[in-house]
Amino acid sequence: MASSPHTQDYIGKLSEELRLEVCELLPIPALKNLGLANKHWRKSSSSVLWKSFESSLVAGDRDFDALVLSLPDGLFDNVKNLKIRTPPENFEIVMQVVSSITRDTLRTVELIGVHTEVWESLLCSQHSIEELTFRQHSYIQLSRRFPNPRSLAHSLKKLQKLKIASRRNDNDYSAWLVNTPALEVLSLGSGWGRDSRDATAVPLDIRTPAVGFVPLRLRRLSLFQLILLDGVDHLGGIIHLPSLKTLDIIHCDRVPVLLRYLTSKYTTSNESALKSFNLTQDPEDEEELIESLNQFIGCFSGLETLFVATRDPQHVDVHKVCRHGQTLRFLHLDPLYRQMDLTLFNNRGYYSAGELETLAAGCPYIEELGIHAAAIDLSVVDLSLKFSKFNGRDLPRALDIIARLRSLRSLRLTHLLTVNDNNEVGDSNSNAWYHSKLASKVMQYLVERGSSIEVFAISPTATQYSDSAEQDFQGHTWPNYYYLRGTATIPLRHRHITQAQAIPVTEKNITDYVKYPSLLFRSEENDFKAYA
Repeated sequence: MASSPHTQDYIGKLSEELRLEVCELLPIPALKNLGLANKHWRKSSSSVLWKSFESSLVAGDRDFDALVLSLPDGLFDNVKNLKIRTPPENFEIVMQVVSSITRDTLRTVELIGVHTEVWESLLCSQHSIEELTFRQHSYIQLSRRFPNPRSLAHSLKKLQKLKIASRRNDNDYSAWLVNTPALEVLSLGSGWGRDSRDATAVPLDIRTPAVGFVPLRLRRLSLFQLILLDGVDHLGGIIHLPSLKTLDIIHCDRVPVLLRYLTSKYTTSNESALKSFNLTQDPEDEEELIESLNQFIGCFSGLETLFVATRDPQHVDVHKVCRHGQTLRFLHLDPLYRQMDLTLFNNRGYYSAGELETLAAGCPYIEELGIHAAAIDLSVVDLSLKFSKFNGRDLPRALDIIARLRSLRSLRLTHLLTVNDNNEVGDSNSNAWYHSKLASKVMQYLVERGSSIEVFAISPTATQYSDSAEQDFQGHTWPNYYYLRGTATIPLRHRHITQAQAIPVTEKNITDYVKYPSLLFRSEENDFKAYA
């Protein structure tokens, strides 16, 4: 059970007697149970303290008899945010909680592991929900169906954000969407947290709405582990595509089908508000992906963020990217998204100097860049050499071009690095030393050429090898390394010089130095966490 984030402010509104009890006599953990105290205090405290309720409703975790007996005029009178994650055997307890919440008070709802009947009961009494997350466990047969359309008909009029995660093969998403006129953010997928890595994609089933339906003016559409076939042809009938500002396609099958459909729609309407496009793709047999992607990003302009991470070694056409050159601020291009082994010295995968030249000339306002810019193998490189001799000039040549991006503040190299000849992760502290040495050389090289670089990262998009890695003495875990720009004064015989240095910083602390959301942290793992 959780209190509002602003509990301390609300405590000031309590009576002096109750404030003394809350602030001085009760230990902080006991605040969770304040709603079960004296009835008079329970009623007065619930109006200011208990805005959110989050629980697993596991027996023994709390005195549920007392919880239920405290109703009405108690804990649930003013709850606006409800989140319950519980096993299916708690059906009766969940129903008691849901039926006890005051009518039309909830604003955000997330129920995980509950029977569909619970959803139907809740939706019949709550008509002011603004944010809803509907998740179904695949192994709970009684929870696998969607709620009865009758329970959706009048409950979602104020809904602004909807997230559905279901592994059912015959989901009719239209039953939800035709009842959400105020919807702005929509996330659809088959994922279920980290387990979704091995999940089977399900079809995107969107049916043609009735005549007279006004298409939804979404701001953001996110598709996760879906099969994009016949259903995509009905997207334009239920979503006003020219109004869409953010589109995320993550681990979906048959992506070219959707991209070709969007290309035809955008070309026909000659109108697009799309500012952010994110594609993370892994299927082994996805044909025509890059071709359809090039056609899509080349049919309109105005993108501010373009994130492409694919297993396809074929590169995105940088000339198509430059179609967005005057507005593009955040660019991530990674053709080595998922490597099947740790063979790292790959001369074919990185973007060439010619491609980087095109990007630098056509997209001069890039602020964050994530790219595979050179083949780097720290196990064969002598970092004591001058940087101009490093790796046969591949990396210095790339950095010469990147330094021309005068607005660039953040650079992320997406190539997976190791210092072990046997393609193993190796010792964490040795990794830290090698990566830190490389980072300082990169930082110095860029600054000497007039770059305004502030943050440098060595961080591949795929992170499937990092589970067994240990944290090093700088707070990093292979293969993700982050550095800030610092300076070091070096005394010489008759003078001293100041050089740029890479200062290690953890992912947690680096957020103070970059805009959010940042391309630095987009990864496969974080994509899956979005559906955790």
